[in-house]
Amino acid sequence: YDCDALESIVLPASMTSTTASWSSNSGIRSVYVSGAKEDFGGLKFSSALDVYYLCEEEPITDGMFWHEVGGEPAVWPMV
Repeated sequence: YDCDALESIVLPASMTSTTASWSSNSGIRSVYVSGAKEDFGGLKFSSALDVYYLCEEEPITDGMFWHEVGGEPAVWPMV
């Protein structure tokens, strides 16, 4: 909260819920979730955020997916 220098964040697989305002007053624009969308029903995200879900293999369907390259999140291109 209130950290405008922070532009992205990786949420761990152990995270099960958030509040609606957790990213308020921050510079966060991209969220990388370490798991599948179905596993994170309790997470609340602002519509202003780009939310990507972990997919270690190249996805065969369109969606917002990421994988790790050199220790950093990398977004998979749309199919």
